[in-house]
Amino acid sequence: LASDPGPSVGLPRGLMEVDGEPLVRRAARTAVDAGLWPVVVVVGEAGEAGDRVRSVLAGMPLVTVRDTACRA
Repeated sequence: LASDPGPSVGLPRGLMEVDGEPLVRRAARTAVDAGLWPVVVVVGEAGEAGDRVRSVLAGMPLVTVRDTACRA
C-alpha cells in the first residue's frame, strides 16, 4: 500500500477510512490474518502524519520502520 497526501482531504490516503477502519490498518490486518510474517510497514510520513499512521497500527503484530529518505 503506497500512500501520499490526499489533496482533497488533507491527510495521507492510508488514513482514509473504509467501513470505519483506516486503509493502512485494513491492509496490515489482511496481511496478518493471511498468516504472513513478518508484516513490515514502512512509514514515510514525518511528524504528525507519521505519528497518526503508527497510532492506528498500534497493538498489531507487525513492525513499523521510518523511511529516512522520504521527504514527505
